[in-house]
Amino acid sequence: MHIHKQGYSLYIGGKIGRKPILGNKIFAVIPEQEAISHIEIVLHVYNQLAYKNERIGDVINRIGLNSFLQEILQHVPEG
Repeated sequence: MHIHKQGYSLYIGGKIGRKPILGNKIFAVIPEQEAISHIEIVLHVYNQLAYKNERIGDVINRIGLNSFLQEILQHVPEG
């Protein structure tokens, strides 16, 4: 998550270690009051799609970033 004056940017799928991977930005700027609900939506979608002990980045690699993002957007209220 990256902090802006107007809110937060939300990234998913990154990791650290011997082979670090940058996360994918899925929301450019989320208002502060909506940040937690967006994170909860990401975790809900992850829990629905992940195999046991599968990391979120591995889920994204398996189904594709666009498919994962489409699942997230189905749960984000319009507005």
